[in-house]
Amino acid sequence: MNEQAEAQSVIEPPQDGKLRFTRKRRKEMRVVETLVDGAVRYKIAGYYVGGKRVRKFFETPETAQTFIDAQTVREENIGTLARNLDVHASSDAAEAVMMLRPFKVRLLDAVREWTAARKTMSAFPDVPLADAVKHYAKVLSERAHSWTVEDGAKSWLDSLDQKNRSTRYVLDATKRLSHLRESFGSVSMSDMTRDHIERWVRSLGKQGPQSVKNYLTVASSMFAFAVKRGKSPRNPVTEVDKPEVVREEAGILTPSELRRLLNHLPDDTVPFVALSAFAGLRPAEVQRIEWTDINFKSNTIAVRASMSKTKRRRVVPLTPNLAAWLRPLAKDSGKVVELADLTLRQKRIKPARIKAKVTRWPHDCLRHSCATYWLETEKDAAKVALWLGHNQDVMHEHYKGLLTNPADAPEWFSITPAPERVMGNNIVSIKAA
Repeated sequence: MNEQAEAQSVIEPPQDGKLRFTRKRRKEMRVVETLVDGAVRYKIAGYYVGGKRVRKFFETPETAQTFIDAQTVREENIGTLARNLDVHASSDAAEAVMMLRPFKVRLLDAVREWTAARKTMSAFPDVPLADAVKHYAKVLSERAHSWTVEDGAKSWLDSLDQKNRSTRYVLDATKRLSHLRESFGSVSMSDMTRDHIERWVRSLGKQGPQSVKNYLTVASSMFAFAVKRGKSPRNPVTEVDKPEVVREEAGILTPSELRRLLNHLPDDTVPFVALSAFAGLRPAEVQRIEWTDINFKSNTIAVRASMSKTKRRRVVPLTPNLAAWLRPLAKDSGKVVELADLTLRQKRIKPARIKAKVTRWPHDCLRHSCATYWLETEKDAAKVALWLGHNQDVMHEHYKGLLTNPADAPEWFSITPAPERVMGNNIVSIKAA
C-alpha cells in the first residue's frame, strides 16, 4: 500500500489560555510484515490513538487489513459527524478535552458516565450531580472512619473492664448485644439507621417493655461510645421510640423469711445478703466493697464513688444487727464478698432459699425491703434516700405505703445470728475487735 500524506487538525495545549489548531502530517495505516520472537507477524504501521503510536500485531495479513478497513470507516464516520457540528459545539468539545486531560479520561467516556449518572438520578432532576457526589463522598468518608457493629460491640465491651462494671452487667450486656452482632455485625456503624434498630428489636421475638428498653439501652451505650471516639457519625438508637414501662410495686420480704434465709446461708454468702438487707447496698456495690470501708468503731459504711452506681460517695449506717452478722467474719483487708455473682445467686442463695422455704423472691427484694423498713422506722424520706443513693421522689414512689404491718420494721433491724450458729473461725480481726 502506498504511503499518502493526510492533513489532520490537532489541538495544541494552551500556553496563554487560548486554544490553537495546527496542521500535522501523519502516515496512512498499512500492513507491515515483521518477526516477533522468531515468528512472522503482521503489524499495523501508522496507527495512532490520542496522538500516541500504538502497535498491533495479527496472525495473517487479511486480519490486519480488515482492522485497517474498519478503522478507516470509523474515522470517516467521525469526520462526518465533526463536519455537522457547529462552531460552538466544536469549541465546547475542544475545551472539554482539555479539562479532561489531567484525569486521563476520554471525552466520550466522560459523557457516558455523566449520562448514566443522570439516568440514575432521573427521580431527582433538579438535584445537581455535583451535590449528589458530595453527599455520597460524605457517606464514603464516614464509612471509612467507622467501626463495623462487630468491632464497636467488642471495643465497648472491652472498655467496661476499665470502668469497673460488675460481672453481672458485662454478662448481661454481652448477651443482649449478641443478637445485634448476629444480625448486623459486618455492617458499618455509619450505615446503621433507625430502621435497622427497629428490625433488630422485632427479631428478638416477644419481649416485655422493660426487656426491650434494656436491649435499647445497651445498644445506645455502645453507639454513644463509638460516637465519642469518632468511630460512628451518629447514634441511631436515639431515634427509636422506647416502650413505656409501668413499674410494678417493689416486692419485699418479711422478717421471718429473711431470718430463716440468713440462718441457712454459708459464711461466705452472709455478708452479701446482710449488707443488701440491712444497709440497702446494691448488688454491684456489695461485690466491690472492702473490709476497710466498714468501720466498726464509728458504725459506718463508706460507699466510695468508684463503687457506687451514681459515682458519688455516700456513708451508710452500720446497724447493730448488721455489725453482729459481719463482725465474726471481718478481716483486716480484702473484699467483703469474694464470690462471683452467678455463684452467689445459683450456688449459694438459691439452695438456701429452698432449705429455708423462702418461695417468694421479688426482683432486688433485699434492697427494697431495707428501703421500706428504713422509711418506716426513720420517718425521714430525705435521709433514707441519701443512705440508699437516690432521690427523695423515688422513696415516695416505690417504697411508701408498702408495709401492711408497721411492726415488721423494727423486727427487721433486730434480726441477729441465732445462738446456735457459729460463724467465722473464732479469731477476731484487729479491725473488728
